[in-house]
Amino acid sequence: MDNKKSVYGKILFLILIFAIVFALSSSEFFNWPLSLYNLITGRATTSTTSLNISVTNTAPIITFVSAIAATDPTESSTVNIRVNFTANDANGGSDLDRFGGQARFQFTGQTTRSNLSCSNVTGVFSSNNMNFTCTVGMWYFDVPASWTANITINDSANARGENSTTTFTFNTLNAMVMSPTALTWASLSITSTNVGSNNDPITINNTGNKNVTNVTVTGIDLRGESNGAFAIFARNISVNAVDVSDGFLMLNNSAVQVENATLLRGNNSLNYGNETSGQEQIYFYVEALNPDLTSQAYSTLAGGAWTVTSQ
Repeated sequence: MDNKKSVYGKILFLILIFAIVFALSSSEFFNWPLSLYNLITGRATTSTTSLNISVTNTAPIITFVSAIAATDPTESSTVNIRVNFTANDANGGSDLDRFGGQARFQFTGQTTRSNLSCSNVTGVFSSNNMNFTCTVGMWYFDVPASWTANITINDSANARGENSTTTFTFNTLNAMVMSPTALTWASLSITSTNVGSNNDPITINNTGNKNVTNVTVTGIDLRGESNGAFAIFARNISVNAVDVSDGFLMLNNSAVQVENATLLRGNNSLNYGNETSGQEQIYFYVEALNPDLTSQAYSTLAGGAWTVTSQ
């Protein structure tokens, strides 16, 4: 009986070993806890997830800027220069700021001339593009040079597009006005010397943008108005950029350079009376008189007016 139990025990043991080996060789063995879990919990077969996607704004670009022709200054004033440009926005033309176009005319070391409220030409946009027009004023005293047109545009997110590829030439203008245009002297005697005009200096205004370093005066002998045989010669009168006698003596009908006079470009409205405001002042002195002059008025009526020239 004990032998039978021993045999049955061995058989049962072998069956158990066989079952374990079979289970280990099957993939289902490793899934049984999960299968058991599904069976026990009734786990759901679907679920949800949240999404977070960031879309960045694309800055606009300036795809076209019109050519700007060489421009002459307008004497003592401004000249308006127009520039057109096209802006493109990948986010759509409606994303552009209709009134956000800006044009700046720039030259190193000079005041920038600008229009910061360039508007859309038509008030509408085409696809991703919008056209703008800008008018910028240049002053008569702005430096003659090749200026850069800096064009910018903003979009609704305040991102900026910029284009500085266009340049234009602001031409040179040599122009001037002066005041007074008639000089006078108090009554002189034959022995009078070093007598200045009683209404000088003549103030010369540079009304262009050329830096003038050569100011000349062409004098004419002053003939007697009653008897033209007598004259105060031009060489008896001197001219100077400072209020002193013994300046540069005039020559009849010949240009004499006032060597210490300069007439740089500048803003005349500042009215400093010197080159920082585009001005120069010149003074005139009668150095001496001819001893044979007769008592009468002497003027330029017969010989012609004196000429002040800036070059």
